[in-house]
Amino acid sequence: WMHLELSDEHGAALLGRGRPGSVGEAFRRLAEDQGVRFPQGHLKLDADVTASPRETTISTLERWLDLFMAVGVRCGVIHPGGKAAASAGEEAGAAGRVKEERIGAFAALCEHLRGTDFTICLENVPNAPAAEDLLQIIDAVGSPALGICLDTGHLNLVSGDQLAFIESAGSRLRALHLADNDGTRDQHQIPFGLGTVDWEAVCLGLARVRYGGLLNFEIP
Repeated sequence: WMHLELSDEHGAALLGRGRPGSVGEAFRRLAEDQGVRFPQGHLKLDADVTASPRETTISTLERWLDLFMAVGVRCGVIHPGGKAAASAGEEAGAAGRVKEERIGAFAALCEHLRGTDFTICLENVPNAPAAEDLLQIIDAVGSPALGICLDTGHLNLVSGDQLAFIESAGSRLRALHLADNDGTRDQHQIPFGLGTVDWEAVCLGLARVRYGGLLNFEIP
């Protein structure tokens, strides 16, 4: 394996070793000596940009972004946030608040990336399952530093149309989590295995939009 996604747990381990820039650069050199690169990485898994205190979350994610850029990661995957509000079953109007907080947080993170070629890739999750949910955030922020990560397993859990998602995302599709499941839970199975993801549709969609990023398996 020569091209990999840097996982959340290993990003956290690296950040525990010192300054993001110097630690990331040292890790990049070590990996390249072994013929390995990390074009994609998963930002802090439990980060929710809509949860309080939001300023602390943004500051933490800025350190992650600095680490990833030093490692050589160019696409950082992140969940769009709002899970805490959804779990709490907040009252009517919460959806609008979550949307505004997502936009504000990602605008701040994109400002941190100004002048770089790094892309934050919003991943489809149960509370933002469709490409249109993610495109609303991207269009509102209006920065080239925002893109989309398709998680085929997540989309299968909501019986989503893989081809339609990919075509809607278009050039904004910058990262992939390729995994299969039977539609009942996020099983992270290998593609073309025992699951029900329509892989022919996935392959067709990627060809149609000329996807050029990492074909990343998110499997144990």
